[in-house]
Amino acid sequence: MDTNIKLNKEPNILPVKKYKTFLLFITFIIFFLIFDLLIGEVLRYYDKFDTPTQDMHSLMWNDFYRSTPNSYDVMFMGSSHARFAFDSKLNIKSFNLSSSEQTPLVGYYSLKEALKYQKPKLLVYEAYWRLFSIVDNTTAAYFAYDYIKGIDTKIEFLASMYDNKKFPSFLLEALCRTYKYRDSFFPAIKNISNGKVKKKPTSSKSVKYSYFTYYQNGYFESDKFVCDEKLFKTNPFRNVGSDFSWDKTQDYYFKKTLELCNENNIKVLVVTAPLPKPTMDYVKNYEKYNNQITSITNKFGFEYIDYNKQETAFKNEFFYDSNHLNFKGTEALDNSLMPIIKRYLEK
Repeated sequence: MDTNIKLNKEPNILPVKKYKTFLLFITFIIFFLIFDLLIGEVLRYYDKFDTPTQDMHSLMWNDFYRSTPNSYDVMFMGSSHARFAFDSKLNIKSFNLSSSEQTPLVGYYSLKEALKYQKPKLLVYEAYWRLFSIVDNTTAAYFAYDYIKGIDTKIEFLASMYDNKKFPSFLLEALCRTYKYRDSFFPAIKNISNGKVKKKPTSSKSVKYSYFTYYQNGYFESDKFVCDEKLFKTNPFRNVGSDFSWDKTQDYYFKKTLELCNENNIKVLVVTAPLPKPTMDYVKNYEKYNNQITSITNKFGFEYIDYNKQETAFKNEFFYDSNHLNFKGTEALDNSLMPIIKRYLEK
């Protein structure tokens, strides 16, 4: 017997097993994505299905993406204050890209997305000082992220918030539509069972909400008047300023926004919309907030108008609540601002 004969080694099946495991994993991911896309879309469709009015942020972004490319001379942006500070009937080609609680970080990515489609001559940036203290951007991001179409913008947007406290939940909702619209599961089943499959048609030209109306191109207007209870008893500004701290991230993105405008040859006018006097009386250390914004705008060579420091009288009747202008206030502010905007456009 030949003792030198070598036995054949058993074939190595580990790579085959790993390959099959990998294929199963990829197959699972593909089926999960398809499932999430289909079910998530159904749940999204039935989200607020019975609500007579549409999501105001969706209306704004839909109007924006339907706009003719490079058709606006002026873009406005900021928080909800900016929504009501500027009139939809301005005699200029403009769009208002403001959103609820829009922090400088959220505003930066909204503007970055917008500049893929529009090249305005002027950006009017409404700088609401309270939002410079926000540490967690996720609440404000909910009003912009979902409506932005650019994948690259969305990825950068997500990456910028990785260290925010509520980011894990925000990320899960961003990646899984079924989870995001989970609260619509039972309403969807109920509506489908009752044969309700078609929403009532609505127009974005004029959509009424409880206290205001949405018009096209991101503009809002209110015909309500603030009551004494909102100005004094329930005014949310009663304790504002006692724990205010200027956040470095918001400071960074405010400057980054101004730099983005410089890179795109866009002029910038920074504005702070007025608050009613009873509200301002509650605000502590306002001079400090004004000086900080003034310092930044001066470094960039941009003009800054703080209507809380102007002699222009904004009466209580110019507001619909403790901090938002109504149609009278909007008209008063725009009468003051329009000559300045036109001066920029004529340069």
